[in-house]
Parts: sequence; structure tokens; C-alpha cells
Amino acid sequence: MSTKNSSDALSRIRRGRRPSSVEPRVDPLSPHAPIQMVPINKITDRSRDTRPINLDHVAQLVESIKVIGLITPLAVDRELTLLAGAHRLEALKRIAKEDVVSFERLFPERKVPARVMEISADTDQLLALRVEVEENEKRRDYTSTEVFEVAQTLEAAGFTRTRGRPNVGEKPLIPALEAIFGKSKATIKRYLAQEEKQETEKQ
Repeated sequence: MSTKNSSDALSRIRRGRRPSSVEPRVDPLSPHAPIQMVPINKITDRSRDTRPINLDHVAQLVESIKVIGLITPLAVDRELTLLAGAHRLEALKRIAKEDVVSFERLFPERKVPARVMEISADTDQLLALRVEVEENEKRRDYTSTEVFEVAQTLEAAGFTRTRGRPNVGEKPLIPALEAIFGKSKATIKRYLAQEEKQETEKQ
């Protein structure tokens, strides 16, 4: 796949659009919730959200976001309370704190992409939970082609397919893709093998 085609596909993914050959993802709760750019310092956590943050997951997201940006926008309510994307938000905050230059290049005016839902996490608790569940389901619905295109971009930026524990300074590809797409290691490897086989058959 050419660099231009890969870049175009990544742009479609970031805008919440899929390649034309694939049916669009359904977002039943927010048909009128376009992606907006919101100040990261205005986004707050849900008071009832006690899920632990996986620091390894966050670290993988930090490295990948620096290369490809934020593929899956955050989901927030009308008061900008986080509904879905805790690991992504933590990764964004870490970049904003530790690598200001990269953050401001990726997110001018320190605004990040988010779907703003016309609900309140405090008064619409069931709807807030539904947003979280359905957003995670959509993340699992990415295609093998989309995963492969992102993998190519990351590999071009120095991510590698290592076996076992990575050496110091190495950026392992598979864990990064797991963090980005919310898929298991086995699924990621299967998707990559499937797309690589198709690429070989075209040659």
C-alpha cells in the first residue's frame, strides 16, 4: 500500500470514517454528536469511575499517539465529563506534560478530539454507562485493513515486531496496536498475517 493511500485511510479513521468498501460504524446513542475539539484541561473524570488505569497500556498509547495522533476520539458529556477513553485521556495528559512540543503540534490550542454527548453523567448514569460500553464495542469493530494501515505507519516510525520483552529503547508494535484498537494480541497478529498474505498475492 502506498504512503499516500495509507495516509488517506488514517485521515478517514481519525474523522470517524471507514474506507468506502466497509459499512460505517453505527453510533446509536449519538447520531448528532460530531467530533469537536475541546480543551483538554476542561475534561473531568466521572466521580463514580473507579476503574484502575493500566500504566503499560497508557505508555503504549503515548508512543503511538505521537506518531498517528488520536484515532478514536474521547467521549464526553455536555459538561465535558469523560464517558469513555480513560486510558487515551491519561496518555494525552502525559504527552501534554512531558512533551509539550509534540502535544501542541498534534493538538493546536491544546484541544483534543471528542464526541460531546447531550447527556449528563451525573443525572443520566445508565446512558453514560451505555456510551462507555458501545464505544468499546465500536473499537473492537475495526477491520483488519485499518489495523494493517496503522501498523505500517507505526513501523515506518520505528515500531518493531519484537518477541518477548522489548529491549531498552525499543517500541514494540503489537502491544501498541492492542492499546489503540482494543483487540487481543492473537487478533492483531491474525489481522496482520491476513493483510500481508493479500499484499503478497497482489505482487
